[in-house]
Amino acid sequence: MDLPHYASDENNTHKPLSMVLKTGGGDPKILGTIRGIHWHYFETHKTEYIAVDKRRMEIPWVRVTTVDEVKIYRSDGLPADAPPPEGEFRVMDCLDCHNRPSHKYLTPDELLNNLFSAGLLDTSFPFLKREAAKLMCQPYNQTSSAKEHISKSLRAFYQNNYPDIAKF
Repeated sequence: MDLPHYASDENNTHKPLSMVLKTGGGDPKILGTIRGIHWHYFETHKTEYIAVDKRRMEIPWVRVTTVDEVKIYRSDGLPADAPPPEGEFRVMDCLDCHNRPSHKYLTPDELLNNLFSAGLLDTSFPFLKREAAKLMCQPYNQTSSAKEHISKSLRAFYQNNYPDIAKF
């Protein structure tokens, strides 16, 4: 799968990202060894972890159990056989990776890539991606003030740096 991507350089250079994932799944009798990003889902595999913060973003200890072995991974610098740290013990489930939001929110980078790819933004404007992304990352109280500020700021950038372009 090729994802649209444009660099934040002067030419907004088109650099598509290629992504290939083996999602795994299915019957191992038909497909062979269970591999891919969903290998942990099957009965023969279990992934357990300890999170030390409420949002489950800091995970210093993970135990992966398969038919053949048990492996412990640690990011706290302690040896694998040391007692696990204090925290919330969990068995990994689907929602640990997939939160299924009802609306997809794009980052400024993703949105700009899609707008360039769809031809809605002109890649001939120097540094358009860099400047637009910078402006989109600022806090705004409401959509109308955001649009107004971004528009004025982009116009000012081109007037100051590329006056020939600003004549449009």
